[in-house]
Amino acid sequence: EDYFSNGLTKAINNFSNERICLLTFFASTEAISELSKIGVKVLPCIMLDEQSKVFSESSMTFAKYPEIRKKCKDMCRHYGKKIYPDHPLGYREGSYAFGLYYTIPNNSLPIFWAYNEWQPIFTRHDKNYGGMLDVFGRYV
Repeated sequence: EDYFSNGLTKAINNFSNERICLLTFFASTEAISELSKIGVKVLPCIMLDEQSKVFSESSMTFAKYPEIRKKCKDMCRHYGKKIYPDHPLGYREGSYAFGLYYTIPNNSLPIFWAYNEWQPIFTRHDKNYGGMLDVFGRYV
């Protein structure tokens, strides 16, 4: 939230006479809503909504087995608290279950990627901010 209200909003103001579109592979409905408030049009290839979240009431993951959703969520939260205490179900409770060939997002379930006395099945790589600058003058 601070990022949207501070850094990105200031950067967007530099382009006040321009229409800004964000082309992205993935976008959550929450992110699209926040970005639209500051004038950014988001064009995602894949829309992540409540069905995409592993433990939501409308989850596609447990569509055939809704009776085990709560037990699985409790298990993931239990281990998530041990390995990624501030966000046991992923950053901002993302609770997604996907990764990309080069990394896995931190809003995916930490049981897949977090290292903290835990051996994850995927490796998460932080962004390298020491490379080139984006159009807003930030390192990407």
